Amino acid sequence: MPNKLESGLQITLPDTNYFIISNCTTWSKELGLFSLKEMDFGWWDRDKNKLYFLEVKDFTKLDHPKAKKPPDPMDFLNSFITKGTDMLILLAGVWLSSAKGQKITNDLLVTCPDFPRNFCKFQLFFVVKTSDPNAGIWLSAMKIVIQDKLKGRVMLFDLNPVDDVVLIAHQDAINLGLPIREATIATES
Repeated sequence: MPNKLESGLQITLPDTNYFIISNCTTWSKELGLFSLKEMDFGWWDRDKNKLYFLEVKDFTKLDHPKAKKPPDPMDFLNSFITKGTDMLILLAGVWLSSAKGQKITNDLLVTCPDFPRNFCKFQLFFVVKTSDPNAGIWLSAMKIVIQDKLKGRVMLFDLNPVDDVVLIAHQDAINLGLPIREATIATES
């Protein structure tokens, strides 16, 4: 199973049928040059007939004592919304079989040989690594905004914005069964 470290979390992807959009040549060398943003990881679950996209951000550094002005978690909203929107555009290109969409499909088939070439259900997961005991309060506010901003976009794909656009703390994502765990760093003796 491919293991990836992202934002201080270990992501364990399936042996096959996973993808990393930034590794797609067409994305990195052509489309990504035009301000498109990708989500970190994705995988196809054949049994559920569903695609999953995963974006992970480390919010544990928000309260760093040396920061001149600690960033506000709400500053990340635009990033999440842009990445979610751009993945919808990518899927539209793939499923419409546009010239670039076909090239992306060929790139995806390298690690995800069963990538669906036609419409299927999918979910967008935004996972936030946080140690803030009050994270539930600001995550709830962020979730409402993200779901609202992406609502019309995901409805065009027959998705439910409440169920299919998920903002969640990393521990809740682990409990939900997403392929995430705390990263352990080996120390030398």
